[in-house]
Amino acid sequence: CRLHKDEIEEEMFEQITSKKSIPLIHPDAAMPLLAIEAVTCKKSDADSPSCLQKRCTKVLALNWKDLGSQRDACRNLPSSVLTDILDRSLSMAKQSCEEDAKMRDTEARRSLVECQNKLT
Repeated sequence: CRLHKDEIEEEMFEQITSKKSIPLIHPDAAMPLLAIEAVTCKKSDADSPSCLQKRCTKVLALNWKDLGSQRDACRNLPSSVLTDILDRSLSMAKQSCEEDAKMRDTEARRSLVECQNKLT
């Protein structure tokens, strides 16, 4: 796709990137696919997200810790796609932080109980 992005038509791109053709999107492929779609497809920024956009933003959000290395690629994406990626990524990061905090709290309570048991 990347080599022929100027030659590929919107209909063909949608067909070869459909969920049927690509059931799972690898995190390394998500950003390039979004960038190619931004050039190839003539959707306006106000349109609802395409199936590919939804699938790519989901996989990017699940791998939010790796987004920093793809900062330059984000600059060429439509603002609605970038907003979706950032929104989903922040939600995943918040969830991860909350889970980490709960785990640390549980470990701290366990350590406190062990210390109290040793003292008695």
